[in-house]
Amino acid sequence: MLHDKTVQALKESNPNALLADGLDDALLGVVTVHTGKEVTQLAAYSVQKVIEVIMRRDDMQYADAEEYASSNIFNAHGENLPVYIDELRHINMTWLGMKVRPEDMYEF
Repeated sequence: MLHDKTVQALKESNPNALLADGLDDALLGVVTVHTGKEVTQLAAYSVQKVIEVIMRRDDMQYADAEEYASSNIFNAHGENLPVYIDELRHINMTWLGMKVRPEDMYEF
């Protein structure tokens, strides 16, 4: 239900805003972006949740899912594309009986 409300609000504020296909579970909300004199609303997704979705959906290990997302999702260029927010939190892999800690994902 939250996803539907977020998508509806986004489409009302920016009908040209694009959503990431197959990543509904990673949608956080809508972000307002100021670029010069323009203000626009874009879809905002969680980096960690995107990786979690890819791991589950495509049966990938963390490193492979992160590489795939970095190459094919996070580095896309163009107008009205989603933004990806790094929540600096654990990757939830409880379905595998483990979690990836932030210190495993980042160089601190």
